[in-house]
Amino acid sequence: MLTKIIAVVVHFFTGEAAIVKKIQQHQLKRVAYWQLNNLSDKMLRDIGITRGDIRRVANGEWNGQRETT
Repeated sequence: MLTKIIAVVVHFFTGEAAIVKKIQQHQLKRVAYWQLNNLSDKMLRDIGITRGDIRRVANGEWNGQRETT
């Protein structure tokens, strides 16, 4: 029983769905969003994105094309 509990705890902290990894990934996305959001419009144009693209870029969902509605 104890080994099963230990295995669950170890998986919780080291497995693919580890909470620590999720927190780190979320923090990296927040940093990217903050950094892009603090660029000027000219700087954003220079790298080929607009303010409307920032969230998708920070979340890793940017494919280089604008969404069409």
